[in-house]
Amino acid sequence: MLGVPCLTLRDSTERPVTLTEGTNQLVGRDPGRIVRAACEVMAAPPPLPRTPVLWGGQAGQRIAAALVDRHHAMSR
Repeated sequence: MLGVPCLTLRDSTERPVTLTEGTNQLVGRDPGRIVRAACEVMAAPPPLPRTPVLWGGQAGQRIAAALVDRHHAMSR
């Protein structure tokens, strides 16, 4: 998102959009794979910053609006 390479040193992520957007690589826990991925990332030019569609910093407002809408729908 900020143009900083990201390696996730796990076998899964709760943020798969970071993988499909290309802002993150899931490299697992194998030390050799981690070192290779880190070397590749550090040798490459930094990625261009990009923000996934729903990551605009407005989550709180969207959640509040959804709660208000739900409350109004249930009150009818």
